[in-house]
Amino acid sequence: DFYSTEDHACRSEGVDLARELDYKSAAAWVGHPYFDVIDNSTNFEAKMNRMIESVCQKLGIDIGDRLQATSRKLKYLVAALPADSEFPP
Repeated sequence: DFYSTEDHACRSEGVDLARELDYKSAAAWVGHPYFDVIDNSTNFEAKMNRMIESVCQKLGIDIGDRLQATSRKLKYLVAALPADSEFPP
């Protein structure tokens, strides 16, 4: 649903060729310890969350429930950044 060649000068192949190239790329990475397939079984936002979760897991970053829709998120408004001179060299 999201594949498009519009506004992508480096992508000119059609859907069928793109699918074939995707399979070939995946086959080349089979067996690598950091190869994960993020499939299209859900909507785009859920797919992005699965990708972030996979990357964080590989990096050892505990995300807890931060990607869940029910997680509590806090935002803070910072008036201004301190001047560069306030930071050590």
